[in-house]
Amino acid sequence: MLSNPAIVRLLAAIMAGLLVTIPPVCAKNIYKYQDENGIWHFTDRAPDEPDVEFETVYMEREPEDRVRLRQEGAEHSPMYFVFNDYWGPVEVELSLSEAVNVLSEPALPARFVVPGQTEELLVGLAPQDPQQSFRFRLQLSAVPGPPGSELKQEIVLITPFAQGKAYPVSQGFNGEKTHLGEDSKYAIDIAMPEGSPVHAVRDGVVMDVEEDFNAGGTDLEKYADKANHVRVLHEDGTMALYAHL
Repeated sequence: MLSNPAIVRLLAAIMAGLLVTIPPVCAKNIYKYQDENGIWHFTDRAPDEPDVEFETVYMEREPEDRVRLRQEGAEHSPMYFVFNDYWGPVEVELSLSEAVNVLSEPALPARFVVPGQTEELLVGLAPQDPQQSFRFRLQLSAVPGPPGSELKQEIVLITPFAQGKAYPVSQGFNGEKTHLGEDSKYAIDIAMPEGSPVHAVRDGVVMDVEEDFNAGGTDLEKYADKANHVRVLHEDGTMALYAHL
């Protein structure tokens, strides 16, 4: 275990206003090693045997969009499906940033809730005047979690680390370093040694995991969109985001 502290951030509030846009380039560690039979292995997990020599290769990759739009149907009457690759619901908004001679069913802009690991038909488009050409540009944005979720008045949270352990809070609510937006104003940063186990503060379902980044820091421009995290969905629809892991 390393002695340098790493920041563990807990967002225990309802996540809102996070648009699914073009994701940043991710990087992943690939471990290369040769087994006792002379076979070379390339994997994202280091070998379990401590005496096995391995080489670490740092590879960039383009991450997949977790909420994806797919078109079906004829050119003059396209239908659009949305697939939610999260393990929990997302609220999707579809809108037309450009529309010439276009009818939509339902009318846009409109919001929809798409369950996790599900694809749904959300909108169909057609020319308002079939004798004329039509042109449009469809936009999609998405927010993880169901809309309208509220915390109960009284709720018990355990610490996000093992019982009997104690770590300093390095930044609290409305922290002036990085807790400057609506999505982070109620975050709590806890300084824990790298390699420390992180525990869930409530029961829930793991909705999303990001583990491909191997560097971090407090420079928002450099690291804000490059944080390893685990998102947990609670039974009341609220979420906790365990970030900067």
